[in-house]
Amino acid sequence: MNNSNGTPNDEEVMLAFSVEPDHGSVTLQRYIENYPHLANGLLDLALDLRLSLEERSVTSQDLEAPEIQSAWEQFNRIVFAERPKLTAEQIKQVEASLVSMPMREIGLPVSVLSAIRSGLVELEGFPGRWIAKIASTGGYATEMLRFYLTRPPTLPSVRSFKSEVKPQVGGKVTFRSLIESSTLTEAEKTEILRED
Repeated sequence: MNNSNGTPNDEEVMLAFSVEPDHGSVTLQRYIENYPHLANGLLDLALDLRLSLEERSVTSQDLEAPEIQSAWEQFNRIVFAERPKLTAEQIKQVEASLVSMPMREIGLPVSVLSAIRSGLVELEGFPGRWIAKIASTGGYATEMLRFYLTRPPTLPSVRSFKSEVKPQVGGKVTFRSLIESSTLTEAEKTEILRED
């Protein structure tokens, strides 16, 4: 109801906003300028109204809209994009290099090299200088090592034969967490994890 001075009360303002034909930013801004004390309530109402419009049922005609088709095609291109795969020979080359004597001298512990070989280390967060150093020492391109690091973890066949129960492959870990949980001294950890 209107107050004695002719201004609408808060409930009437909210009702008036809800029946506006357009709840876009121009209308919302106008209401907030006129009723600043209702800014939070108006924003909540605008969001609720927008969500209720988006929840309306989708018809088959909507699915045929060019915008929907374009978005669907873009989604499919991203999801099903061809990822370069390593050949068996390339995988063997990386694996062999990770246990080679020159690799043991680059400054990473054998346990870290073994975790990399088993696919337990995530590519994300793997320092670029170590990727370059490992690839250079192994005699292959850095991209080859990057693709190798995106592979799922594998279980060494020796563990399968020696186990009484079916062994399970653990999840991947970050390079940083692998180094931090190692038995290296703090100085060695700092040196390995230092930024380029």
